[in-house]
Amino acid sequence: MTNSDVVADVAELRLDGELDISNANSLRSVLSDLGGSTAPPRILVDLSKLAACDSTGLSVFVAAAKHCAEAGGWLRLTKARPHVARLLVVTGLTALADDDGLPLPGPGA
Repeated sequence: MTNSDVVADVAELRLDGELDISNANSLRSVLSDLGGSTAPPRILVDLSKLAACDSTGLSVFVAAAKHCAEAGGWLRLTKARPHVARLLVVTGLTALADDDGLPLPGPGA
């Protein structure tokens, strides 16, 4: 489900497959570990291979972003596929997008 590296004091995490209630606790644990790998915690999550995400997965991102911010760091989401990007837009989580932003869904998407 995940693969990670620390590059230039930024923990980079690549997700693949689906993120849902069945594996959200595993991601929560990985993000917690990564949050301790840099000071302040800076985590970049690559969503390019994430096929699906449910509300439980979104809650993991929100909690991790809050934890990072409280410690003076950040969590950013990058390279979301259009259907995952739409979910982030609809739920108001685009503030977690990195500088590359998220592809916004077109009309009727």
